[in-house]
Amino acid sequence: MRIAYGVMGYGRGHAMRTSAVLPELIREHEVKVFAGRDAYLALKDRFPCEGLPVIGYQYDPSGRLSAPLTLRRNAGLTADLLTNGPVTREVARRLDRFAPDLVISDSETWTHRYARSAGIPRIGFDHVGIMAFCKCDYAPEDWLRGPRDALGYRTFMGKPERFLVSSFYQPNHAWQA
Repeated sequence: MRIAYGVMGYGRGHAMRTSAVLPELIREHEVKVFAGRDAYLALKDRFPCEGLPVIGYQYDPSGRLSAPLTLRRNAGLTADLLTNGPVTREVARRLDRFAPDLVISDSETWTHRYARSAGIPRIGFDHVGIMAFCKCDYAPEDWLRGPRDALGYRTFMGKPERFLVSSFYQPNHAWQA
């Protein structure tokens, strides 16, 4: 089986989870990793890998998360992704050349959307899915942010045919509306 494995490229946590899984997948399948910036740098020397664009958080000069900077600096890529713009079409051409039978995605948007549009089965494998696909008991300070982030995740990723949530605690498996 040919598997395209998408990895979110903001930070290295997604890459570390992926690097633990890939050796076993590669034993029995043809796998190509499609990874954004940080994940690409962490994985490219050990696995067949192509780079992807990244939509990521932005910080102000003091190091604090900045919503205005995040929105402004990601607006172009977000619009491209949501309207099937030239960057999204180029990523789709690269995935078409690989011709995957399955897409596994660790919070990576372009591979999820490609598989959905191409009718290829997808597996979501990440921790963020806990908010999107499980009923969460949010801390009081997160009761607005958690559902907002879950909605954003579902908007960009959609609902994969299967998902694996990596977690250090037992989630409530009830689907959120």
